[in-house]
Amino acid sequence: DYTAQVLKTAGRQINCLGIDCYPQPRWIGPGRPAPGRETQLAERFADAAAVMRKYGAGKEIFVSEFGYFLDCDHLFRGEYPVIHANRLARSLLKAAVAEAADMGLSVRIASECEFYLFEANEKGEMTDVPHDRAGYLDVAPLDHSEDVRREICLTLERMNIRPESSHHERGPGQNEVDFHRADPLTAADQLIAFYNAVRTVASRYGLRASFLPKPIDDEAGNGMHVNLSLYRERENLFRLVNGKPGTEAGAAIAGLLNRLCGISLFLNPLPNSFDRLCDEAAPHRLCWSTAQDSSALCIPLPQDRFARIRLQTPDPTCNAYLAFALIIRAALY
Repeated sequence: DYTAQVLKTAGRQINCLGIDCYPQPRWIGPGRPAPGRETQLAERFADAAAVMRKYGAGKEIFVSEFGYFLDCDHLFRGEYPVIHANRLARSLLKAAVAEAADMGLSVRIASECEFYLFEANEKGEMTDVPHDRAGYLDVAPLDHSEDVRREICLTLERMNIRPESSHHERGPGQNEVDFHRADPLTAADQLIAFYNAVRTVASRYGLRASFLPKPIDDEAGNGMHVNLSLYRERENLFRLVNGKPGTEAGAAIAGLLNRLCGISLFLNPLPNSFDRLCDEAAPHRLCWSTAQDSSALCIPLPQDRFARIRLQTPDPTCNAYLAFALIIRAALY
């Protein structure tokens, strides 16, 4: 049943298949390697529901020998899995999007992800020394992370992923990259690629990136805000009317607040996640507002770009596919 599927897939992240200039692809993750290049794989499994997205020249982004970074659904050759990339969580997200479509709704999601940059020691291991002592929206010379963020964004653009913005956050060495709204599957795929890009670029600068929700006890934690928009016939349901949400928007907010305690197990999967949520500056109140950082849900104002509701409790250690699926289902509840 649905609960069993959620529990089974919780904590899993995406695997990847790298295809280089050699006839045999290199393989990362469980399953049996499938011989052949990208075109051969596509031809061989054309009848399967394969999703293969080319994210630019991976040799510049991930492992130097790789030519591609692919997101793939689960493919079978006989009884053996050939490619496994978070099949169960992706299928749950697809099902949630399909359920919304059956109700006449289309879904768009935009994420805002925070991370810390720490110095590395002579062995290349992460230390507890932040890369800088800058604060919110600081610039050079206080902000030492500006070049790293720029390189992360340029790397993502080479992968056909265009971030909306980036800036220094409140904590020392803490940064944030925000993404444009997209369909939920694309938004989740982009997050997975983003995590890899951040770690790889940070390593080039002799740094280590941490997505832990609370890497430094007395400083701001890392969150992954999820901006959700629902559309019915191109009408954004979260646009306020006379300063108040409409009937369907109110129902979605009520569904999220009603289900939030239960799904927090998956949106905040680590004990360290609750160290972040216990902070007074973190979203620890089960309510919605148009301004407060302490509220679990926020409708950002002004609504000049696009109306949405922002769920502020998730953190970067959650499974993005599973988190988005649960958030959508809660909003439809």
